[in-house]
Amino acid sequence: MNIGETVAASLSSPVLNTIANDMSKMQVLTTVDESDIEMISIGETSSFRVEAHPDRKFSGIVSQIRLASVSSQNMIN
Repeated sequence: MNIGETVAASLSSPVLNTIANDMSKMQVLTTVDESDIEMISIGETSSFRVEAHPDRKFSGIVSQIRLASVSSQNMIN
């Protein structure tokens, strides 16, 4: 597979996934507990892991913070 190539199960099937051209443009959207949000600021470096690569740490930069609380099981996040 090459960057930008479409991945499909067969020639007649719908597109399953398209490989990203530029991984630096990827975004991670997450929810942060309201008690922790004051510790995060725009421009700060961050890191995260994914189940598909448990031994690899990915890094990024906080580009925006949106104040939109979500209530779940009587807890506000």
